[in-house]
Amino acid sequence: MSIGSTAERLTTKGLENWLTESLVLVEPNAKFVKRLKAKLIRYHGNRPFSGWVVLGTFAMALMLLLTLLGLALRFILLIFSLIGVIERKRKSRDRSRIPLVGN
Repeated sequence: MSIGSTAERLTTKGLENWLTESLVLVEPNAKFVKRLKAKLIRYHGNRPFSGWVVLGTFAMALMLLLTLLGLALRFILLIFSLIGVIERKRKSRDRSRIPLVGN
């Protein structure tokens, strides 16, 4: 049975038979299996997190805190500036109502 010939096409059953005859089960080397397991399995120690994860989480929390602090300061400045604008308008309105003494 030749696979490469175009004149004769294999049926599904013929292909299964050919693969069964051609392929032979091979037991892998113990060293290969050990290396493969070492790559696939990740060992965890007593620590639930690695140092880099803790450091990254701490840095992210610090950045979030600084961002919220900056936002809070901006709101405080906004409130003070609005109070200043309202006071200035009120004072200018009060000055316009006061009559001049010489008139």
